[in-house]
Amino acid sequence: KEQDKKDAGLKDELTNLKDEYSSFKEKELKEKQTLIDQLERLKRSEREYELKIQELMERNTQLKSTLEHQEQSSERVAEFQEEIIKLKQQSSERVAELQEENIKLKQQSSESVSKLR
Repeated sequence: KEQDKKDAGLKDELTNLKDEYSSFKEKELKEKQTLIDQLERLKRSEREYELKIQELMERNTQLKSTLEHQEQSSERVAEFQEEIIKLKQQSSERVAELQEENIKLKQQSSESVSKLR
């Protein structure tokens, strides 16, 4: 009977440990999925900026060819080049911000996982 009590206690303890481990794994999986989602958003943002830059470059190219013989062509081309530079800077800054945010979230996730262990 004493052994049965010990066995029952160990069985309960094992069940509790399994439950804790399952809970830990579930939280870890959610955190990983959150990081994956954030990374996908970062990649989408980066692609959107690249497309905008591409569109501006194409518009710039069209302007260069159509305004080649006009007096204002050099001014208009310069404006578009400045706009492209600004967008590239904004894109780089935004990507850097998102990457920093992603790194922080990864660190938080690692800390959370460490605390759970």
